[in-house]
Amino acid sequence: MVKNGDVIIHEIPSHPHARAITQITEQMGTFNANVANETLVSASAARMSIGANTNLEPDVEFLPKALRVPPALAKNNAGYPFPTVVIEIGFTETTKSLHDVAPIYLGDNTSIQL
Repeated sequence: MVKNGDVIIHEIPSHPHARAITQITEQMGTFNANVANETLVSASAARMSIGANTNLEPDVEFLPKALRVPPALAKNNAGYPFPTVVIEIGFTETTKSLHDVAPIYLGDNTSIQL
């Protein structure tokens, strides 16, 4: 779509991609309710600014409600702590692209652990 001379692109996930995210989110929700005592927060497609010109949007992320940002680590661009778990579904992505993004997610500038 073109709006005021700008090209607006909306990315719509494929059915297998959407089903995988739904299954993972439901399973983590069950874990959160039955094991983690409702201590996890999840979000989907929250944009994270990790460095200069580096913005990532995981398919889903999870973080403890009480997560504090260590002083040496930045918060994401919205001022929230980075999650401890991010999930990328690789249905339409290449294995190489998933391998390329992993070190960025798990780098020294974030508190992402998995």
